[in-house]
Amino acid sequence: ISLRNQPTLGPANAPVTIVEFADLECPTCAEMQQFIEQQLVPKYGNKVRIVFKEFPLVTIHDWALQAAIANECAYQLNPSTYFRYRSIIFQSQGMINSANIRQLLLDFGQRVGLNQLKLSVCMDSRASLPRVEADMHEGQKLGIMSTPTLFINGTPEIGLVPDRIYQLIDKALESAK
Repeated sequence: ISLRNQPTLGPANAPVTIVEFADLECPTCAEMQQFIEQQLVPKYGNKVRIVFKEFPLVTIHDWALQAAIANECAYQLNPSTYFRYRSIIFQSQGMINSANIRQLLLDFGQRVGLNQLKLSVCMDSRASLPRVEADMHEGQKLGIMSTPTLFINGTPEIGLVPDRIYQLIDKALESAK
């Protein structure tokens, strides 16, 4: 799993690395984002580093790819905005559709401090599509079939099962001692 030049949260030297493959249109992925923000990071702090990968399920979600492109544009334009931008997309899933997605993605970008013109140019040119495709290709090679899929220090975990995720993190922390 490639960890270089990827959107991350937490220190690079954390004893536990969690890689999440997610679809921005996936309701369970939105719950995972909330879990990461409100429970996992507060509980483990600097002991975990989370690496985010785009895995839009294009056959079942009509705006997931467009959102993934915008998300990676946010990362390319200003990495510090990525996590907040992603969070707003997840929180807003219910109001997004194929007709309004472009304008909403630009509005969300403005909310997190991105230059709207630069974001618009990046989205319209699909400049970040190679990054999204690289994540998707990597996920396919790893056999990912659904989102969210986590790899906790290399151990795969599919879906949002907090107790199982905590067990895997605690086990990895124990091994790291």
